[in-house]
Amino acid sequence: MMKARTNKSDVYTYARPSINSIVVHHYTESGVELTIYPSVKGWYELRPVDTDGVMNTEFVQVSDVDY
Repeated sequence: MMKARTNKSDVYTYARPSINSIVVHHYTESGVELTIYPSVKGWYELRPVDTDGVMNTEFVQVSDVDY
């Protein structure tokens, strides 16, 4: 688990590690802090918890975040 920040505006997270997958979130500002986990090559996994306490899984491209 690591903390990272989006490095540009217009960063998308996806339901699967593919840009052809469903878009889950669209971050319009750079510098948004994310908690990332290692995943498949070129992608990080996000595990946000929604308001009901359910943990979801999203993926963000490695090139869209900085440490």
